Amino acid sequence: MNSLGWMAGIVMLVTASAPAGAQAPATTLPDSAADLHAALALVDQAVRNHDRGPLDESLRRFAAIAQAHPDWPAPWIELGRAKLALFDGGFPAKEGPYQRLGTDYLQGAGNAFLRALDADPGNAVAASLLGATVLREVVQPQTGPALNALRRAAALTPTPSTLLPLAILERQSGNDSASASALRQYLTVGGDSGIGAIELATTLFNLGQRSEAESLYYAGARHAGGAAVRDRYRTDLRWIANPAELAGYDSLPAGDVSGWLREFWNRRDASEGRKLGDRLAEHYRRLAYVLANFRTNRSGNKREISSGNDPNGSLRDITSATIVLGDQETAASREERPLGGTAATLAGLGSTPNAVYAGLMSGSILIAYSSEQNLIDDRGVIYMRYGEPTQRATYHGPAVDPNESWKYLTPSGELIFHFVGNIAPSRLVNQLVFFPPLYASRAILDPRYDLLAFDLQHRGRAAPPEELEEDRQINAEAIRIGTTTDAFPLAFDNRLDAVAQAYGLAHLPGAPSGALVSFAVRAEHLAFGQDAASGLSVYPIRVRILAENLTNGRVVEHDSLRAFANRVPLTNRQYLTGQSVLPLAPGHYAVRVVLADTTGKDGVALLADTVSVPSSASSHLTLSDVVIGREGSAQTVAIPPERIPLNPLGAVPEGTTVTLYYQAAGLTPGKSYHARLELRRRFGDRDKDRLNLSFTERAVATAASYHRTVDLRNLRPGAYQLRLLFEAPDGTTIERRQELNVVKR
Repeated sequence: MNSLGWMAGIVMLVTASAPAGAQAPATTLPDSAADLHAALALVDQAVRNHDRGPLDESLRRFAAIAQAHPDWPAPWIELGRAKLALFDGGFPAKEGPYQRLGTDYLQGAGNAFLRALDADPGNAVAASLLGATVLREVVQPQTGPALNALRRAAALTPTPSTLLPLAILERQSGNDSASASALRQYLTVGGDSGIGAIELATTLFNLGQRSEAESLYYAGARHAGGAAVRDRYRTDLRWIANPAELAGYDSLPAGDVSGWLREFWNRRDASEGRKLGDRLAEHYRRLAYVLANFRTNRSGNKREISSGNDPNGSLRDITSATIVLGDQETAASREERPLGGTAATLAGLGSTPNAVYAGLMSGSILIAYSSEQNLIDDRGVIYMRYGEPTQRATYHGPAVDPNESWKYLTPSGELIFHFVGNIAPSRLVNQLVFFPPLYASRAILDPRYDLLAFDLQHRGRAAPPEELEEDRQINAEAIRIGTTTDAFPLAFDNRLDAVAQAYGLAHLPGAPSGALVSFAVRAEHLAFGQDAASGLSVYPIRVRILAENLTNGRVVEHDSLRAFANRVPLTNRQYLTGQSVLPLAPGHYAVRVVLADTTGKDGVALLADTVSVPSSASSHLTLSDVVIGREGSAQTVAIPPERIPLNPLGAVPEGTTVTLYYQAAGLTPGKSYHARLELRRRFGDRDKDRLNLSFTERAVATAASYHRTVDLRNLRPGAYQLRLLFEAPDGTTIERRQELNVVKR
């Protein structure tokens, strides 16, 4: 909606609430009240017509009333509201009544609300509006005076309308303990339970009180029946949620919001192998950081400001982002444009770096991202999604505006982002200006910049357009990824060499159904201790398994500290092996395994596999995963009446045998079931290196387990895929696949 539209709904006569002794004489009150009504009508007219004239006239009238009755809060409040309307309309500030030269209308509004609180220190409306206004200020924020006024207002009138803006401004100022105290009082005096809970959770995350913060966060979401609470949670989600996720959130019944939010954050933890709750805590750490370091100084009608009923409005200004690559050209026009066309355009913009910056900013030649929110700059947008950069680079020199580049190391590759600006490096661009020292400073991020700097130094503006175009495309793709995805990967000083296998089974030791995980960790980098009593070498390892249900998104976590003993210390080339069982309900799951030392400095996160957990009580045919074991393996699992060998490394020497174990349910006793096993090379001559076996079994119960031995002597070393087809008498067939590596002896 139009940025002035909010005024139409909230502009009203505010009854003066000063003490009786401070009121103007009764003989002047009617005329002054009539003047106030007339000025308000002008504001309403300006809002409807987006016309500055009536707003200027309303300022004059409000100022005159305030001058005549400085001890009335009402004219000061309405003067501030009118200035907010001018600021959000994008009108430049003019020196005038109660508007100092060199200040904008946002500061003028803050001053007016401060004057209202001078007249009536406990005025809740003025306190609420003051808090919302100061939170929006970036240039010369009136934080100190506002805090003093709000503290006084909350002490005199401890209501939700005074305590909430005080708490938020205290937090924004770094006074988290004071913020928490004000928010607890806000809840005590009848503040909204949902708003109070998420605001207090945000503050407690800043204080490092993660357990209580997380509990409050989800408790507050259970009060998300009202629009204000629901919108408040959505505000924080919009930093990273994709359109499909936001649509899912918007369609939720009120009672499902808390559960949906838990699954939203848990899925992100599971995808990174993190402990449940890590991503939520990191989100609020990032939010505190960007609000402290990357607040924007851009203004305009994209802002949404707060009414007296919503002092946190400035923090809700997170709207959808628009990706604009290059010159906002279409894919077709990019294909038709001669290679290096953008480079040629840039080369003609100016002879100095700053001249080029001016051209690229005004012409949108290199601006590659446009955010529709004005709370934080583009660095903040990337930081909210990807956190602290792996590496930063900048260049300071004559005739070069502020610039900075960030590099992230992700599992899918490197991402490099470039930021430039006039006052701060606040805008994402898909290419740096063509200045050799600037490119040379980025060589620590990627060697290609050293080569580009050399070319630019020796060839000037005739630098190879192919290389510059390639650089531009790489950066544009990084921006596309960086502004539409998010990450919080685990980071280890040393990456452990490890593998893991996961299998979904209907019967497991200690669990009716779940995932069986076997793993092997190379001893290099593993710390161990000597047990004094037994003399054994003991290796402590933290094992964390996360399984995400691919149907409903729910995540199950198992985190344990295990101690593995060996008679003698392992050599660097030997592997430590183990197994764990994760109880799971029947379904399909993505399983991730994290193995680390007790310090968390050395470790690895592994995407083990997608597993299918069957139900032994199913009335229709179901099949477990196929457990591939190695005869003679030191790792076995007892599944009565058998002990099943495992193969944590997922590899067997050529010429040996493997064991295959799987479970079936939903069988009809007396009926025959046909199983076909196919083992084929994944690459190379697939028809030459293959093995086919078939079996027919007569069911004697509704559930059964099968244990086979397969000779691999005719298979050469290589990567193979095992395919099991299990067919019922009516033709129903279930397929399961597993990977197997055959290695040289």
